[in-house]
Amino acid sequence: MKTSICDHPTESAMLNVPASKDHYSFIMGYSNDRPIKMAGQKIVAILGSASDLSFAHRVGDFLSRSRFQVECEYKISSAHRNTEKLLEDLKTYELSGGRIVYITIAGLSDALSGIVAGNSKHPVLACPPDLERHGFPKAFSSMMMPTGIAVSLVASPENAALIAVKTLALCDSSLMKRVNEYMNELRSTVAKADADLKSGKVKGAPKTQSMPASDR
Repeated sequence: MKTSICDHPTESAMLNVPASKDHYSFIMGYSNDRPIKMAGQKIVAILGSASDLSFAHRVGDFLSRSRFQVECEYKISSAHRNTEKLLEDLKTYELSGGRIVYITIAGLSDALSGIVAGNSKHPVLACPPDLERHGFPKAFSSMMMPTGIAVSLVASPENAALIAVKTLALCDSSLMKRVNEYMNELRSTVAKADADLKSGKVKGAPKTQSMPASDR
């Protein structure tokens, strides 16, 4: 039987996975040889601290402004200060059976992204609030994970939200339609700006100057 990335195989179909049954059920969200009931799809923004809320809210603001019908849930769960709580939160999400894209938002040393990626079957996008301040050392903290612990670094919450939406849209035709509409809107915006510039509608824009014939 053919399967796709949107299918949910039963646990018995994956018995060759080299891990215990209990561990596999936790990571993959299956129980009693049947998939746990799907809980929809959403973006989960996990913050390392409440001080990151204003930065994190840009994810939800982008979704609303761009008319993407995707739920965004916020959770504060520090990898350094309360690792046990973070793992419990992840277990709840993993057993929900829904399609999730995590956006991890943590300042300084980015243990949060690695722990989430190492304990989840879902994609993880690291979006540090202090990337511009700390530069390469901060990027290194989020990017250089061990093999098998996949974390993608995205600089802005808006782009992290867009990547999450595009990922979820792979299994949602209506969401994919909205993604295509959004991309076309971007193209139209650029084309209109260029047309306005050529027609002189842009205030303060320099006028095109022709080179004198003697200089040609």
